[in-house]
Amino acid sequence: FYTNEKLINHFRQIHETENQKRMRQIESARGHQRVRLVAKYSMKIEKYKRAARNIVTPKEGYGLAEELKRAGFWVRMVSDKPEAADRALKEHMVEVMDKREVECVVLVSDDSGFAEILWEAKERCLRTVVI
Repeated sequence: FYTNEKLINHFRQIHETENQKRMRQIESARGHQRVRLVAKYSMKIEKYKRAARNIVTPKEGYGLAEELKRAGFWVRMVSDKPEAADRALKEHMVEVMDKREVECVVLVSDDSGFAEILWEAKERCLRTVVI
């Protein structure tokens, strides 16, 4: 598929409608026939659920966290509250500086809220690079 939108459209038009038909058929059946239909469609329903989980359900952060982890970066998820990411980053920077795990702090940001932490890094005799 050329784009994710086309894949989702295909999934909804074909596979979602087929699954809805199966589910309606199971819901309308009673007794032994219902048991047979559930047994008959159980594999297809499971397969549909797995596919729907990956395709239709929107990924948190557009799947960026998984891509970054795969590329070898350390990723920490934070809440979507205002300044939550800034607070988490500042806490992590202080923790790393306390443990003397780095010799240089590189910050790529246009946020002036990191000025204090950069001054602290300079006071601790760490090199700082701001981009």
